[in-house]
Amino acid sequence: MTAQTPTDSTNQLWQTTVMPYLLEPLWQKTLSYNAGHYLMVPLHAAFVLNHKEWQQNFADHFARFADTGYTQMGTTHLYRIQYYYLVSQFLVLCAEHKADSLLPKNLYQLIYNRVNKTWNQDEIWQWKYPKNNISTFKNMRAKILWKLYTQEIEEFTYHRVIVDEELFTMAVAADLKRYLDLKNLPPNNVLDDITQVATEVFHKRVKWNADGGWLFQPVYWHNFEDFAYAGNDSLAENLSPKEVADVAEDVSHSLRMPLWINSFLAATTPYHPNHDFFLRLKKGLDIQLFNTILIPPNSSRNYYLANNFMDGKNGVYRYHYSNRPGGIGPYELTGHLTIGWWSFLETARSKSLYETLTTNYPLEEGKVVPYYQKSVHSKPVIVGKVEANQLMKLICRLAVQLPIHS
Repeated sequence: MTAQTPTDSTNQLWQTTVMPYLLEPLWQKTLSYNAGHYLMVPLHAAFVLNHKEWQQNFADHFARFADTGYTQMGTTHLYRIQYYYLVSQFLVLCAEHKADSLLPKNLYQLIYNRVNKTWNQDEIWQWKYPKNNISTFKNMRAKILWKLYTQEIEEFTYHRVIVDEELFTMAVAADLKRYLDLKNLPPNNVLDDITQVATEVFHKRVKWNADGGWLFQPVYWHNFEDFAYAGNDSLAENLSPKEVADVAEDVSHSLRMPLWINSFLAATTPYHPNHDFFLRLKKGLDIQLFNTILIPPNSSRNYYLANNFMDGKNGVYRYHYSNRPGGIGPYELTGHLTIGWWSFLETARSKSLYETLTTNYPLEEGKVVPYYQKSVHSKPVIVGKVEANQLMKLICRLAVQLPIHS
């Protein structure tokens, strides 16, 4: 597939959304979580389309981060690590496209130091549980291995869930490992260890379906409060909890999975069994998305819908989440599609999905589709004067331009 030159209207969207967004101190706590989501497809598009000005926008932003911004980050690890993943992807893309001039000299070391500290040194939080009262582990490595191999937890299975901050950390490490390889630099034992543990995570927690699709750690989530109402098929006042024993993760958190798998895939040696394993995961995730999760347009509806959970169940999610009224009813996580990350599956079907979203974008003024209003589109702005719907419109256009590899 040959990427097309951006149109004038696409360039204009970039000028009014991504450019001012990147001028903000996105490494700060209140901004880093969203930035790691919304800027990933634009980052990849800047390199896929070989758009020098767009690449420079990112380079200037990361130069400010490497200069003083890293000292201003918040203490919440999940927020930090999502931003670090944007940085580690930038490192890999610069190395792949031989664009070393865009890289601050200390950028790799800044990210590596943080990952190494998290993995080996920093005490890390864990849900406290009744039997032995542990609420922290000495580092992330110990925490993940405990989750994978302990047999002590029965009453709250969600205590053993491998959560997104851990998966982000391992994906960043995989990117750094890939960066060293691309630069012909010596391997790093810490990065090798992290990516090996990541492989163990997926081997132990993936459940394959008969059609070649798969689920990541089903049954672990059912007694967590976000999933406690999943057996209800509609929102209503005063719902009673109704657990689903084998419920899978929600689709909105799972949107990161395609790119995480790409990171782990790129960090493995071709023809090695681990490489084939992650390649199979990537293909299986495409099967899961299109066979089970998405409901395509039809004669009466010109937009996609998405079931709320990765196993195709479509019950209530996050009812009265964080003591806020209401909840997320059937199909109301569909808006997560417009963040664009499913395009990293790099298949003809994922391209077609974003072609549909681009051709008949469901969030134009006067044409708002209710199922797309919740999640990312509940906020009128992302930061400053950047309007969320216009940024999503750009992301969907750029997602179409990402490569197809299968």
